[in-house]
Amino acid sequence: MIEKICWKSIALLGAIAVVTPLAACTFPGQAENDRYIHLSSSEGKNSDRHVDLKTLTKLSDNTFQYTIVVGSNRREFESEAIVNCSDLRRVELKQARFYNENGEVDRTEQRDRKITVRPNDPNQVYYEANRAVCERVGDSIAVPPPEEIAYETYYNSRFNYAVKYPRDLLVPQGEAQNGDGQSFISEDNQIVMSVYGTHHTLHGSLDGWYREATRRSDRREVTYKVRRDNWFVVSGYDDGFVFYQKVVEEREEGGVFKVLELRYRRSLQSQFDPVVAEIANSFTSNPQ
Repeated sequence: MIEKICWKSIALLGAIAVVTPLAACTFPGQAENDRYIHLSSSEGKNSDRHVDLKTLTKLSDNTFQYTIVVGSNRREFESEAIVNCSDLRRVELKQARFYNENGEVDRTEQRDRKITVRPNDPNQVYYEANRAVCERVGDSIAVPPPEEIAYETYYNSRFNYAVKYPRDLLVPQGEAQNGDGQSFISEDNQIVMSVYGTHHTLHGSLDGWYREATRRSDRREVTYKVRRDNWFVVSGYDDGFVFYQKVVEEREEGGVFKVLELRYRRSLQSQFDPVVAEIANSFTSNPQ
């Protein structure tokens, strides 16, 4: 079933938008901030770019179709696109429409092709549109208030560490065959938590691991990092997701690394950050 989604308001809380659904779509003549997400402008040109929320359509749990509108004083051009919020770097282009001075469709162009996009390239507007759609109006699971969340503790006997996980949100996937740890995943795959231990690291040392973890890229933005003698924490954004990583080195155990990693959709951040804090504070090396 194809579901049309419209939204009344977008209120930013930190990096996360709190979105209120409307009973019906908005229409031309209503306030622009009820209908559009602004993407970019060019000074002196009629080329403001917006996502038209009236066109936003949910195709599946993680896939949305939307329309980019170009024009400041009038609509000059619009392009339909489809994004799977699991990968903001790809977009499927559908129909494009060109308008004349009277506001009528002058011609259409059926594109039907997939392209790869990223910041700072000619197709940047599609990357920004993908991110805006998925961050602000993507479906998310309901996270209960912190005081209502029940936790269970996972203990790993091979590497001697323990961590709590929210049992009503994350499903244990079973311990790995080598016994180094396991993953915990939400039913809709929007939250993934992994814990494991290792005697080796591809980065050679804790310093090497830290350098790799703090490396920036087109798709990855580090917003927090702290380094101590035998551990570090790094977090930030990766496409439409928040990531958190904590690595602890136990030198007296012959160079053992104990790792906690979380990845969750950015639209969940305001709800899930308190849960992350609880999990991170519970991650204990040598509890027994």
